[in-house]
Amino acid sequence: MTYHLRHIATDDWMTIIFMTCLLLIVTSKALFPFRFIHFHTLPTSNKYLLLYGKDKNPIPARFNILLFVVQVLSFSALIVLALYQLEVRSSDATLFIQVTTFLTAFVGLKYLLEKIVAVTFEFEGILDQYNFQKLSYRNLIAQYILPLLLLTTYAPFGQKTFFFVTIVLFGLLNCISFYIVLKNHQNLISKHFFYFILYLCAFEIAPYLIVYKLVSNRYF
Repeated sequence: MTYHLRHIATDDWMTIIFMTCLLLIVTSKALFPFRFIHFHTLPTSNKYLLLYGKDKNPIPARFNILLFVVQVLSFSALIVLALYQLEVRSSDATLFIQVTTFLTAFVGLKYLLEKIVAVTFEFEGILDQYNFQKLSYRNLIAQYILPLLLLTTYAPFGQKTFFFVTIVLFGLLNCISFYIVLKNHQNLISKHFFYFILYLCAFEIAPYLIVYKLVSNRYF
């Protein structure tokens, strides 16, 4: 009699990721209850940005770090599920670790380069405010798509539909948040429109095009 090993797919690692995200959100609420409440008024009010964006360097706050980890985990899970739904790669923990590492390194390097340019040309304060607002909205988006990621992973039917809805919502919320951030800085942009276009091309478009090219060459 010949024995063959049977591979059994498991989503246990995804369960750990989702539970970690939930734990981090609960922790941020427990440690910073008032800030957490103000944070979730972002869709309807700028109160959170006005209250917490006045710090000299608002980004490294512990509240932001906790929710940034949720953002990285959520966005990494979304990418892994996208590769799985497109039948490019199987959904496994190894791929998730690779994506998470790459995404963290990408965001960190991008922020570091922006910081160097801002210090060099003496607009560090402006960039900190701009990045703080982007970070805040993306942290919120990460929490919004978590339930849909859960449905995409565990729903007994309609997983492709849930995934499509997640992608559409993710893209729509990112576009809306980017528009709001630009609107909040419209006076500054109008005064330095040429430099804004240079920044937009160098740091908001080119890096993502490079990543897309690398990913498409590897998987498609």
